[in-house]
Amino acid sequence: MPDSHEIKPMTTKVSSKGQIVIPTTIRKQLALMPGDELEITTNVDGQIVLTKEPGQLTWSQLIVGLPVEDVFIDKNGHFDATKSPNFAAWVTEDD
Repeated sequence: MPDSHEIKPMTTKVSSKGQIVIPTTIRKQLALMPGDELEITTNVDGQIVLTKEPGQLTWSQLIVGLPVEDVFIDKNGHFDATKSPNFAAWVTEDD
């Protein structure tokens, strides 16, 4: 994260059930909502790392730029680029 969005370290306690509270500041910064999924891992330094998993809205935003047209692919996995020009351009686009 850029320095301008960096939040100084905060502390939280682990409950008897192993639960923690994510401070409001962090929840707001990451737009965490009830029901959002987090991935939890540890790194080589023994730190716990929580990563927000993409939600439904995020996935829908990822596919906004995908072409929308009928694409017919033959049994050999080939398609006619003249009949599906947007798909052809998307598939062959250089990064």
